[in-house]
Amino acid sequence: GSPAANFPLGLCEGDCDSDANCQPGLVCQYRSGNEPIPGCVGEPVPGEDYCRYPDPTAEPTPQPTPQPTTAAPTPEPTPNPTLAPSNPPTNVPTPEPTNEPTSEPTPAPSAPPSNLPTPEPTSPPTNVPTSNPTAPPTGNPTSPPTFPTNDNDIVYCPSEAAAIKSVKVTSTSGVKTLARSTATSFCGIFIELESGDLIPYARSYSANDWEPSPGPKAVPYSGIACGDLACTVDLPPPSSGSYIIMTKPTSALEDKDKIARFLEM
Repeated sequence: GSPAANFPLGLCEGDCDSDANCQPGLVCQYRSGNEPIPGCVGEPVPGEDYCRYPDPTAEPTPQPTPQPTTAAPTPEPTPNPTLAPSNPPTNVPTPEPTNEPTSEPTPAPSAPPSNLPTPEPTSPPTNVPTSNPTAPPTGNPTSPPTFPTNDNDIVYCPSEAAAIKSVKVTSTSGVKTLARSTATSFCGIFIELESGDLIPYARSYSANDWEPSPGPKAVPYSGIACGDLACTVDLPPPSSGSYIIMTKPTSALEDKDKIARFLEM
């Protein structure tokens, strides 16, 4: 046999004297002449014994082993690829998300995220469905809140009606916080004299910011400051009369001339 330093012999290596001279899983084939060695190629030395794979069993094993053949995966990849490729990905997504990650990638990447975040996070879903669907939205927006009694509250234009409506702004002067007009109305602040005459002071229309009205008694631009929710307007004590706020719905203004006359008030 080969020198002991060469043991254990690998596949198709000789000269062995017993299976113990071969690496695990191999057997020693004893030869008296030039017999072929299954699984090996080349010209073996006549009469020498070689290590090879054992002969396959005549019948397959009755059932698979209950445990994997090795306790851990092999440190090296298998020498040959699998006989068939993996199954292709499905053409349609699964109806519900799986509990485990998929073994194959999806055929197309996920949709990109939106450019803008949602204004508010969505509410978590309820555990049970609602018994009845929600009521449809109303046909008209809700009316503005009632006129404030506290001078520090936001002052709203009077509710819209078929004709011009007016409300006294406040019993005191100073800087007041005013809501913009609605998208379907014109709203103005006037100085009402004892004679009943009206002097234009400031205005807001079509939900725009408050601005000075035309005329010599109008508020200066420096007396108006607008933010996201409302505007502040400086109402200094008038030399005579008092401030009132008036509303005119756009449905009551039938032509551009009437609208222009109202804006010039």
